[in-house]
Amino acid sequence: MKILMFGPAHGHNMHPFMEFFSANDEYKLTYAYFGKNEFERFKEKIKFIEYSKTPFSLIKLINEIRSDYDLIWHQGGYSLYLFFLIYIYSRKNAVITTNIWGEKVPRMSLENNVKGRLYHFF
Repeated sequence: MKILMFGPAHGHNMHPFMEFFSANDEYKLTYAYFGKNEFERFKEKIKFIEYSKTPFSLIKLINEIRSDYDLIWHQGGYSLYLFFLIYIYSRKNAVITTNIWGEKVPRMSLENNVKGRLYHFF
């Protein structure tokens, strides 16, 4: 199974995911992250892609999203930027899931403004 996961490449919340996917050969994980990467020791089994909001990075990220993934997994769910990219460019047969952390995103989705409606939609 090919998985594209978005999230921070640091912290105790993500560490169990890195251990699991590096120990299981039945999964091919590509991990897209923004900022620092404290999980370099897992790079033998996990493909890491750093992204930013520069044009070159955006093109690279879009090409990755358009690849043939079985699952696209968005950890945290805080970025409308990522929601848009995943929604627009993912393949129709890919399962898309978001693991929302905390109360911030559900509360924002209830706001009566454009941003709130977009969070609610995604």
